[in-house]
Amino acid sequence: MYFRGPNLARQKNGGVLISALLISGVDGLDPASKAEGIARGQKEIPHILEFMKERFPGFAHVELVDTAPELYVRETFFTCV
Repeated sequence: MYFRGPNLARQKNGGVLISALLISGVDGLDPASKAEGIARGQKEIPHILEFMKERFPGFAHVELVDTAPELYVRETFFTCV
């Protein structure tokens, strides 16, 4: 798992969407693998919030409201038999 330069999107309600994790080793065709990837990502969220509170101006009082319900799978590999 990697924390990369976060993508931030300000919402009309004042909230901010943050996309910041690259989770490797997930099989996008396997529901159990995707669920495990979500669990790994959710485990990292408190660390990311603390990092942002300490180092990102304007995020000192950031709060987690929700997480994405599913992974964005950029690519996966499969074989046809």
